[in-house]
Amino acid sequence: MTLFVSRTMNFSRMHSFATVLGALTDIAVHTALIAFSISMLIVAALTTL
Repeated sequence: MTLFVSRTMNFSRMHSFATVLGALTDIAVHTALIAFSISMLIVAALTTL
């Protein structure tokens, strides 16, 4: 939150939008990777039974 406020105060509104968009993209990518990893662990556990 502090990063977004500082970008807005020190730079333009476009910088803050770019920062928020980057953070949201990061969250989406990492969430997808975690979901994929968990599903791979479940498949690996089921195939060893």
